[in-house]
Parts: sequence; structure tokens; C-alpha cells
Amino acid sequence: MSASKLYIFLCLFLSASAFTLGAGSHEDVSKACDAAISNEIDCHRKAISFLNGGWHGSLEDDALTDAICTDTCSQSLRGWISTVSEDCEDEDEARAGLRIWTGWNATCLKDTKTGRYCNDIILDFTDRGEDKELPLNELCHPCYVKRLEMYKPTPYALNIKWHREQLELVYKKCGGSAPTETSTFVSEETAPVTTAEVSKASPKANSEEESGSLTESPEQTASSEPT
Repeated sequence: MSASKLYIFLCLFLSASAFTLGAGSHEDVSKACDAAISNEIDCHRKAISFLNGGWHGSLEDDALTDAICTDTCSQSLRGWISTVSEDCEDEDEARAGLRIWTGWNATCLKDTKTGRYCNDIILDFTDRGEDKELPLNELCHPCYVKRLEMYKPTPYALNIKWHREQLELVYKKCGGSAPTETSTFVSEETAPVTTAEVSKASPKANSEEESGSLTESPEQTASSEPT
């Protein structure tokens, strides 16, 4: 292992509460850009796994999820992305942070009615396989609706057809329609883009006992994927 790769490896796993992404590994960028990329991200190192992309389901560990879903992590990630976007000419330099931010939002989304993480609620849904329709109260649950809307599969994702069909089914059975605007990333100084009341877009789901609403809390904010 080369010295530079070893340094990056050590940076990524330096502590459970902070890490850096590729510090000192960028030779063809300005000093300001390299400094921005080298800034420490004050998040639990498990957040690095969000780089893998995908659906980002339940971590099945409340303590770990709580450790990731902090206001400190949210602010640090947004600050890193904002600084890198401003100081680097190539917008791709911020891609790693954006992928982590997307995973953070998907992981930290909560249901205000129960106080549970949405992914944990979805994990308890009826197991009917991909070819079977979920019960209406699960299909129209605000957590499920919002997670489907937040998820942006790549053109090569194996579940892209399932995702499209699920969204169409949700809008047909639960009401509402596809979002007409794309949420954009905002700087650290402004509040994250959020959808506070998903149930407003799912009127039929409101009559179901298990339906709730989504909102942001001081420690866990649920916002759309930055673009």
C-alpha cells in the first residue's frame, strides 16, 4: 500500500465521530479546493457506507442510527458540500459528500406520530415479495411515500422498474402526484430542504390508523436529496 493510500485509509477510520474524504490525494486541484476536500466531516464513520448508494434501508440498530443522525453531522456534511462546491471548479469533487448526504437523509427520516425511524417502520411491513401489493395502510404510509420520492435510482439500478411502478401505484391508490420541482442543496447557513407533512400528499392514507406525518427535529432532519 502506497503512503498516500495508507494516509487516506487512516483518515477515514481515525475515529468513530469524524472522518475525512481523500485528504491530500488531489494533485490537480487548487490549494483552496484541496483544503476544502480535506476538511473533517464530523459524523460517525458508519456514514462512510452511504457512499455505496442504493436504497439505504434500516441499520437495525437504534443506538448506531442515533449516533449517525445528529444535528452536528447534518451541519458538518452540508458545510463540507457547500465549501467544496464553492472552492472547487469541478462539481464532481463534491460527489462523495452528496452521496453520504443522500444516505443520511434516507436513514434519518422519522415518523412524528411514533417517533420511530421510517426505515424501521418499513422494515416491519408485511413481507409479500416484490410482485405482491402492500396493504393500503402500508403502501400509503407517509414514511413509505417519502422514501420512494427521495430515492433516485441510477439508470443501471436493478430495482429501477420496481421503483417506478411503486411510485405510480402510490399516487394512484393514495392520492397526490409526482413532485414538480427538484429540491436543491442549500448552504450551511440556511435550513435543509424538507417535506414536513407528507400525509398532505396522501389524503387517502390519512384515514388509516397507522398513518402519520414526517417532520424535522432539532437532532434529525429529513430533507430531499441535494442536486
